Amino acid sequence: MRLSLPFLGVMVFLSGAMAWAPSRGHEGNQAPEFSLPFLDNPGEQIRLSEVNRESPVLLIFWASWCPTCVGEIREVNQIQNRYGPAGLKIYGVNVEENRETILNFARGKKMDYPVLLDEKGAVAALYGLDAIPAAVLIAPGGRILYYGYSLPGNLEDLIG
Repeated sequence: MRLSLPFLGVMVFLSGAMAWAPSRGHEGNQAPEFSLPFLDNPGEQIRLSEVNRESPVLLIFWASWCPTCVGEIREVNQIQNRYGPAGLKIYGVNVEENRETILNFARGKKMDYPVLLDEKGAVAALYGLDAIPAAVLIAPGGRILYYGYSLPGNLEDLIG
């Protein structure tokens, strides 16, 4: 299933109009494996199982045209600055936008965490996302601790 930008736009609009509750069907499952290129260095890719071997990972699925996503950047920076030194790895996974668009966007925004490119939306689809922003917190070894359409509010409880 490929996410379409018009559909995601409607879902983002609706997410601003009502509170989204996290989906409870994903917690406890193994996170799907993926590899994605970095925005800053498209020749280099990360593989989830490699970065998640001994560290928790927070994936933030977003797009530059999504006002809620852009509004979360400051809060994600705060999470990175607070929990990054303790080992949490945060990756912003940009969904269905090209590298040039995101490079232009990133020039005007301070993002303290790496951005990965999911240009075709394949990883978002793999994770069963039907809207953005979305967050997936993964324990070391790959078990999903949190899956929702907002940032996890209880990180200390989730990652210890």
